[in-house]
Amino acid sequence: MLVTVPERTLDIVLPYSLEHETMEAFIEAAIDERGVPRAKLTRFSVERLEWVDPTGVAALSSLLDYLAKNGSEPRLVGIRKPFSGCIAYLDDSGFFAEYGQQLRPDAKCRRSTVGFERVPQDRMVEYLGFKLVPWMAARVGLEPDSIASVKANLEEV
Repeated sequence: MLVTVPERTLDIVLPYSLEHETMEAFIEAAIDERGVPRAKLTRFSVERLEWVDPTGVAALSSLLDYLAKNGSEPRLVGIRKPFSGCIAYLDDSGFFAEYGQQLRPDAKCRRSTVGFERVPQDRMVEYLGFKLVPWMAARVGLEPDSIASVKANLEEV
């Protein structure tokens, strides 16, 4: 069945807090019950965004990618100076570099943050073993082998 994305622009204002509890609303605003994007151009305003957790980052990233692959052009808008702590954090983590461009010339990944990276499913085990788990171990002062059970649990998920 051929499904056509409506020739329109959709503006979605992201909530103050982007996390598990708030992601359903902005996902449903962007795609219909059949999984079809609601507009050819979908603009997500980050002007109100003050907090984001890893679930929110993953949901927004996945939605942006999904829209792009299914006939909609997603854009992040409403980025204003001075940048909020949340926007600076996303910039430091590499999120904006991945979806357009880095906002600040001095943006760099924080010691307390693993950098944003879109990891294809076929590279997930490699990413866990060679990037995420070693980073986690270093943050808590342990050898990666000592948290092997964490890696095993993440692989199962």
